[in-house]
Amino acid sequence: MNAQDIHVVGCGGVGGWLAQCLTKMLGENDCLTLIDGDKFEDKNMDRQLHCAVGTNKANALKRTLSRSSRCQIISDPVYFTEDGELPLINASSVLFCAADNHPARLACLRTADTTGCLSITCANGETDAEAYVYQSGWAGTKRDPRDYFPEISTDKRDDPLSPSCTGDEVLDTTPQLALANMSAANYGMWLWFFWTTVAPHISDPEARATFIHHLSSTAGRVHTQGIQT
Repeated sequence: MNAQDIHVVGCGGVGGWLAQCLTKMLGENDCLTLIDGDKFEDKNMDRQLHCAVGTNKANALKRTLSRSSRCQIISDPVYFTEDGELPLINASSVLFCAADNHPARLACLRTADTTGCLSITCANGETDAEAYVYQSGWAGTKRDPRDYFPEISTDKRDDPLSPSCTGDEVLDTTPQLALANMSAANYGMWLWFFWTTVAPHISDPEARATFIHHLSSTAGRVHTQGIQT
């Protein structure tokens, strides 16, 4: 298997679970890049892993995971933007978006459009959770998240680069539980493993038409959406 190049945008509630699981599945030839400009705060203690109040989330996560990880881990303590100075992302990369705002999600989708990388977005509310995969060839189709979630392209709330955004506003309007963070990360991991490890070996068109690209759940129901649904 070729070396894997994986980038995780957002190292808080969902990103912490994602990164921890990824380090258990990646090998010594693989690279994991953690990207986040936020710092841990007291209010994060109830649900985010590896909290070290006052420290940058990407740096703190790297310090913790490097102790037992086989893969190379790079931390980039900045907010992700399309035109930011970030490690190289190309067609063989996987870009996870675990950020909790639409501007970052939109930047990840546009990065997939321009580089050809595989993009997987993980998101959640208080108890609901979801993850969806996106490829550049899906732009403008019903498998484009900007089609079934049009607000991704227009909603600028909670943008960490906006001076009007504060952490307290985000927490008050979208409370979250650790179980929802973990569920969103789990769905993202499932999509990553399927689309990078299983799907490439399936060539039958009928089988490929059933591939799942969107997983979501509430407290009482799990929903899947396939390529042709």
